[in-house]
Amino acid sequence: MNPPGAPTAVLPDTLTPRHLGAPMTNDQFRQALQELHGDRDLAVYFGTAEHLVSQANPCMVKRAMLIPSEEDGLVKVTDGKAIYIIDAEKVAWIKIG
Repeated sequence: MNPPGAPTAVLPDTLTPRHLGAPMTNDQFRQALQELHGDRDLAVYFGTAEHLVSQANPCMVKRAMLIPSEEDGLVKVTDGKAIYIIDAEKVAWIKIG
């Protein structure tokens, strides 16, 4: 319970384009992933303005490494065992930890 006179937060019931903003480009997403050198984990949460995909099931990449940009322009990360190709426009948010 908030003390009298304290501000209260109003959270939206659903996410709309105003809440999520414009999708990231591959270049913006690649810039956000520059810290991945194999010593941190990556969690990618997918969604659009119309529908946020389950927050309980992100794409998890343990000890993620960003693969340098290639001619195909795709954003790729690896855990050393598999390569994950990520569509930046479908990413709602990420966690690097």
